[in-house]
Amino acid sequence: MQVAKKIKSIVLLGTSDLRHIVLELQNKLSSNGIEVINLIFEASGSEHCLFEIIKNQKEIKKADLIFYDAYSEDISLNKNVEFVCQTIANTFNILSSFSIPVVNLMLPTSSSGNLSNDQQIITNMYLYLSNYHSINTVYFGDKDKSQFFYSILLKDKIHFYDRIIIESICILIDNFNKLSIPRHFDPDIINNFIVLNVDAFDKEKKLFQYTGRQFEYIQILKDEKLVIPKQFKDMHIHSFFSFNAFLCSVLKFDNGFKKLNSLIRPAHQFKSLSNLLKITNSTILEYSENYSNDIDPVEPMKIEKQKKHLGFFNLGDLLLVKDNFKFSQVLKVDIKNLSENIQLKKDLDYSHLILNLDFLKGCIEDYIRIHEPIKFIPLRRENSYLKNEIERLKYFNNINELKRYYARAEVKNYLTYRLGEAYLNSNIFTLFFNLFYEYKKYKSSKENNIKIRDYIIYEETMLMKNSIQCQLGQVIINAHSIWYKGGYFKLWFDVRKLKKEFNLTKK
Repeated sequence: MQVAKKIKSIVLLGTSDLRHIVLELQNKLSSNGIEVINLIFEASGSEHCLFEIIKNQKEIKKADLIFYDAYSEDISLNKNVEFVCQTIANTFNILSSFSIPVVNLMLPTSSSGNLSNDQQIITNMYLYLSNYHSINTVYFGDKDKSQFFYSILLKDKIHFYDRIIIESICILIDNFNKLSIPRHFDPDIINNFIVLNVDAFDKEKKLFQYTGRQFEYIQILKDEKLVIPKQFKDMHIHSFFSFNAFLCSVLKFDNGFKKLNSLIRPAHQFKSLSNLLKITNSTILEYSENYSNDIDPVEPMKIEKQKKHLGFFNLGDLLLVKDNFKFSQVLKVDIKNLSENIQLKKDLDYSHLILNLDFLKGCIEDYIRIHEPIKFIPLRRENSYLKNEIERLKYFNNINELKRYYARAEVKNYLTYRLGEAYLNSNIFTLFFNLFYEYKKYKSSKENNIKIRDYIIYEETMLMKNSIQCQLGQVIINAHSIWYKGGYFKLWFDVRKLKKEFNLTKK
């Protein structure tokens, strides 16, 4: 690696696509005297990047190069499209005001080449703003083409291009002097935002560690009401940190005029609202278990059947907007005009410098085909299957429903679900035979199962895993594993307990 002499530090802004490369990239660049400013967080899009820019602007201004990754999350999460575009527009404007080269990483997603209208608008928003502000852009793979790497080759079916990204970033650093400097910005836009730190609340602070970073948060307990301090009156809530895990949860906003329940999936994330919410003299934040009323439409989840609850909400810093009108006016294009494809200016497209995913994928296939032809057979079968699924996608109007279908289909193929389903469909005479039959059927088909994780919606999968079928199957497996300790005797009590929990009548 031949590093440009001017480079002393770079900034990583983005989501979990870059999370896996942070430590390795830091180790690699530190030997060349380059500092990596890590501003990565998972399950978050441009709203998180905007937050990090506001909170860490002094540190970012000292950097020489910024790598920005939010595209893959912005088009995959279900949001208010106009609000997303406004957020991206504000983010790109502020990034441009630093007069530091910015590289926008367009990482592939399973939706590439088959974008919905909303996803196409967001994609074109990125390209429009890149052209307007002179933001350097790279595509990891051929444009408008679905990206599938064979699952058997991957240690992680989601974040499979770690090494490719690291090498590509190093190549771009080597070509630092060729990159464009952003332009066309309003230097006052950055002053329209403020971070509401958890220090503003009189609560005990806790620490959460993530990729070498520490985040402070407070815990809102059940039946506790947290009032936003009055010095933030007339500002607007844009987004916030959530540090919950394992179970879905709800954060309730109430400003006296509007009530809003924001659903949080079982993961740490920085989440935006569907629109700005004005802060009044008595704006209250509460933990809630209401999954059906006054729901904010961002990332709607079907979690009405959730019986277990956290009993608290772990809240981190919030991003506030001072002037609602000023926030919306940064977007200088009607999103209705973004439905048709926008071409990135050639002098801003640096994809030719980096490693192309499609080329590497072809190399891997050729190597396996020649050196290990037997192993190539299941790969070819999987490739054919995925191509057929891509064709099927064209006939579905609701892509999210199709994703949920595949999530349910995969969980139904688990042994736990099969055994639980067999139990529910059996009587005392056929139970043993049906359980044994499902087990043998599972074993014989296990080698030919095709993983379809590219389509999976995490929340739908968790719902299926918590279903009565999976729970029953698990207790049956547990009982069998300790049969010599009276496992089958204990099974009767476990099944009875589950039936009571799920309100099932006795069979």
